[in-house]
Formats: sequence, C-alpha cells, structure tokens
Amino acid sequence: MAVGSSLNGGGVQVGIQCGATLDTTHDYVLLTSGGVTGNFNPMPVWTATTPQYASQYSIITSGNEVRLHFTPAAVTCSQTNAIAGVADNHDGTITFTFIGTPQAQYYVVASPDMTAPTSSWVPWAGSTNTVTNVSGQWQLTVTNTASQQYYRSTAVVPCP
Repeated sequence: MAVGSSLNGGGVQVGIQCGATLDTTHDYVLLTSGGVTGNFNPMPVWTATTPQYASQYSIITSGNEVRLHFTPAAVTCSQTNAIAGVADNHDGTITFTFIGTPQAQYYVVASPDMTAPTSSWVPWAGSTNTVTNVSGQWQLTVTNTASQQYYRSTAVVPCP
C-alpha cells in the first residue's frame, strides 16, 4: 500500500491477514511513504490465520517503508558431544547416556560397520532431542536385534 507524503507510526499495531505460511527469506513491504517517522508496535496482529513461526515476525521501519520482518530463532550449537555410558538392560534393550551442550539438539546414528563413512550411518528413528538437563546429559534406549551395531550421537548444529 502506498501512502502520501509522510507516515507517523506512533506505536500503532499493524493487522496482518495472511495464509498459514509466509516466506521466511524476504521482508514483506506493507506500506510505502514519502517518509516514515516514529515506530509502529513491533508485534503484528494476526487478523485471520496465524502463520507458522508467527512469534518470529515483527513490524519494522526501513527508510520510507514499513515491513513485516522474519527473525530466525536462535539455535544453540553443540560444544560437547560424547558417549558417557552404555548399559545393557537385560531385556533386549540398551540405554546410552550422552553428554552434550544444554539446549543443543542431537540425534543418534547407527551402522553395522564402525569403519563406514559417517555419511552412510543411518539416523535412529525417534532419537532427535533437545538437551534440557543443565549438565548436558541425555539418554536414549534402543532395541537392538542386529548381530552387530554401532551407535554415535550427532549434533544437529555443531559449533564452528
């Protein structure tokens, strides 16, 4: 929408009517004006469907435009990733204890060949989790019917 010579935000909330998904790679230009002064309320009001990732959108001003802007959620990277223990539960299951970084995400991969390239190891179904323990400890219990199987944890986002 184009507005005349100038536009003053004055803390006003902007209502947005949209579909269930929005582009997260580009801003949406909501208003264009000869000049924008003052800020709008940064929290959009979803007037119909609330889109996926709604809490990560905000109203910003940029030059002579008012935009709907997407900010990706911060993701904790993994600084630590180790197997701390393996326990045979004597019921056909094994419990692995891992040490990771609190709030980082991990999953377990498995392979019958320990020397196989890590790219060929298969993700263990249902093993993705976020470490919530402040010490970084997390566990996974698996049923192992293979005659030989190796496991390792993998960080979703390793630290650089």
